Amino acid sequence: MSNVGKTTPIIHCVGSDKLGVTIGTDHALMVDENLAENMCLLADSNIPLMLHLNDCYEYWNDGMTAASINLLKFIEFFYALEDVKSRGY
Repeated sequence: MSNVGKTTPIIHCVGSDKLGVTIGTDHALMVDENLAENMCLLADSNIPLMLHLNDCYEYWNDGMTAASINLLKFIEFFYALEDVKSRGY
């Protein structure tokens, strides 16, 4: 699936509780997705979530340490993640 916005309705349509979402932050950054927005889209979905935290220069999968390049995007992402977590997700 290419992004969270497409993946969540498809998972709901299939109706299986065995499906979830893995967000690879480096891959999301490579296609200019907003990491915090992804968390907000998943917030009320009750879809299982797994995170693969890496960073990149946004044009290649560099596999860098999370937040080593895109610090502000990761700060926003972790703020959204904490907000979602506080709502019981």
